[in-house]
Amino acid sequence: MSWSQLLFQGSPTLYLVGMTIPATALFVSSFAIEMHVRSLQERLTRSSGEGFYVDEDDRWVFGLLYFNPDDSNLIVNDRVGVGTSINLARPAGKAIAAALALVLLCLPLTGVFIAEELSAPVTLELSGKTVHASHVLTSYEIASSDVESVEVVDRLPDMTRTFGGAADTFLEGDFSSEEYGPLKVCLNPEAGPWLLVRTKGGTTYLLGASDSVQTATVLEGLRANAR
Repeated sequence: MSWSQLLFQGSPTLYLVGMTIPATALFVSSFAIEMHVRSLQERLTRSSGEGFYVDEDDRWVFGLLYFNPDDSNLIVNDRVGVGTSINLARPAGKAIAAALALVLLCLPLTGVFIAEELSAPVTLELSGKTVHASHVLTSYEIASSDVESVEVVDRLPDMTRTFGGAADTFLEGDFSSEEYGPLKVCLNPEAGPWLLVRTKGGTTYLLGASDSVQTATVLEGLRANAR
C-alpha cells in the first residue's frame, strides 16, 4: 500500500487536500525563488559597473559550469542569455549539484519500478482463514469470519478511481461505482471472473488474480468456510 493510502485511506477528500497543499506550496516557493533570482541578476549586473556582466573564461568549466572559490555568490548570471548558473565552488552549490546528480541516477531505477509494477501479477489466495489480495503497492487482508457474502462478477462495473493505480493489467486502490458504491479493488481486468466480497464491517472488495485459477480456488475456500 502506498504512503498516501496509508495516510488518507478511507478519506478521498483528505487525500486531495494533502496532495494539493504541497503542490501549491511548491508552486508559490518556486515563483518566489524565481523573482528573487531575477533580483539577484539585476543586482549582479549593476555591481559590475557596466550594462553587462563580464565573466572569466578560466572560471567556467567546459564553458558551462561556473567554479570560482573566490566568488561568494551562489548564483551568477549565465555567460549567455538571461539565465543563471550555480557556483559549484560554494558548499551549497556542491550540495545542489550532488542532489541533481542523484536524481539523474535514480531515473533509470524509476523506470525499472514502473516496469515491475506493470508486469507484476495480481495475486489472490486463501491462507488459513484469511484472504490475501496483493499487487505492488496494494495489499488487502480479509478474515473469512468477517466475510458476509461473496458474489461472482462476470462483468466489471463502471468505476471511478478515487486514488490508486490503473493499467491494462491491474486495477488497485479505492474506486467508486454507482452499482456497488465505494470499492477496495485489487484485480487484473483481463482475467475474469472476479469476486465481489462484502464484509460485516461494511467494506466491499472487488478482487481477482491474474491467474483465474487462484480466484476460483479462493472462491471455493470461502464457500467451504461458510458452510
